[in-house]
Formats: sequence, structure tokens, C-alpha cells
Amino acid sequence: MDYKLYEEVNDVVQREESIGQDPEILGHLASIGIKKGQPFKPDPRMKKILSEAADLGAVTVRTLASQPRDHSFYYFPGKGVWTTPLYGGSYEFIDKNNARYLDVRTYIHFYAIGITPVMVQAPYGEGSTYALAYMDSTGTPLDGSKAYTVDVPPKVPGKSFWSFTLYDNQTRAELQTDQQFPGIDSNNKSVK
Repeated sequence: MDYKLYEEVNDVVQREESIGQDPEILGHLASIGIKKGQPFKPDPRMKKILSEAADLGAVTVRTLASQPRDHSFYYFPGKGVWTTPLYGGSYEFIDKNNARYLDVRTYIHFYAIGITPVMVQAPYGEGSTYALAYMDSTGTPLDGSKAYTVDVPPKVPGKSFWSFTLYDNQTRAELQTDQQFPGIDSNNKSVK
């Protein structure tokens, strides 16, 4: 969520084969000095620009994730706060009219870092479905010092596996709690 992002992206560009990467994204990265086979060493002016851009980007992506403008992100438009970072059915973020949805791409990469085709096009009963909430039912941001109740509707398709996990919005890592893992899932035989 800060300048170190660029160093991490550079590490990936250096490590991965270029052939499998999106040429448009590689071009954007090249314009700021991240090029395969070359050191990433921005001068002080560019480092300041990139640091400010990272700060602005962090605020923007948190806003996109917690309060999407497009109602298509919401599982229950107008009735709730549960969103999905994967709406549209395309892991390339392209709709039926060949438009690429950058807010969707931004949201999923903030939430899950990466994406695979099975995340959005899995046959029923396989793959994953993601529902996220950053706000309570009144639209107030969730607060770690408060207790919440989550009502799950009946017959949620989780026959093979389901999980409920808490993440820290600042680090995007699992929330640090006194439990080994900050969540519950269907592998826990004591949960019914």
C-alpha cells in the first residue's frame, strides 16, 4: 500500500516470463522504469512521484472495494453491503460488449492479488464464490472493537467447502486474533 509496491511488482516482472503477461500492463510498467532485465532505480524525483501515486492509489482502491459505485458489485443491490470483487463473469474483466472494467480489475487485485479463470467461471458446485463486507447493515464501516452478527440465508451453495474469514483492511492479511486462524470453515467438524 506504499512505494514498496513498485519494488514488489519489479520483482515479479524480473522473475516471470514476459510472454504470459498483458502487453498493455507491461507497457505501463516500462513507462515508470520497470522493465524485464533492467534494474529498477528511479531517481529521487520519480520516487517521490511514485510514492505519492501509491498513497493515492491505496485510498482509491479502498474506496472502490468498500463502497463500489456500480450496483453490479452488490449481491443485494439497495438492500445490503455484501459485494463481490468478481462480477461480470470474466477473469479478464471484459463484458459482453468487449469493455474492460478497470474498477473490477482493481478491486480483485486489491482483494486477492491475482485471479484465475476458475474463480469466475467455475461450474456450479465447484470453484469459489466470494462475498465481502466492509460496512455494517447501516452503512457504517466495520469496527474491530464491536461485535457483529452475520445472518446467512438458507441453502447457500457450500456443499464441498465454505469459509468465513476476517481480514484487516489496512494490511489485507488475515486479522490477528487470539485464535490460530481468524475464521471458521466447514473443515471444522464442531461447526454445524
